[in-house]
Amino acid sequence: AAAAGAAAGAGSAVRADAGPVGARAADTRRLQRQLDSLWSTLGAAGVEVQDHDRVPYDSGLDLQVLEFQRTAGLTGETVLETLRPTVYLHGQRVQTGEVVVGTPVEEPSSGPEER
Repeated sequence: AAAAGAAAGAGSAVRADAGPVGARAADTRRLQRQLDSLWSTLGAAGVEVQDHDRVPYDSGLDLQVLEFQRTAGLTGETVLETLRPTVYLHGQRVQTGEVVVGTPVEEPSSGPEER
């Protein structure tokens, strides 16, 4: 009987470990459905939210750049992160986006070759 009780206890411990993971996955799915519903409702009300991540940056864009960061691997200025998205209501901007822009790291130019 003691062995059966120990086995039941071990089985319960395994289920207890799997339970919270399963509950978190269900919570995540539920949250995703609620967010999708919220975005649909906002879209139907005429709200458009524009994220600028990974978009090539041009000084003519109507964005507030909070920081320029030298970033290896870039070939041109690129928005690295949108801190606040640009928000439109019925096509009229109600919030200007705030971003961090990456700038290419300049490679040191080599001088004239020695012969």
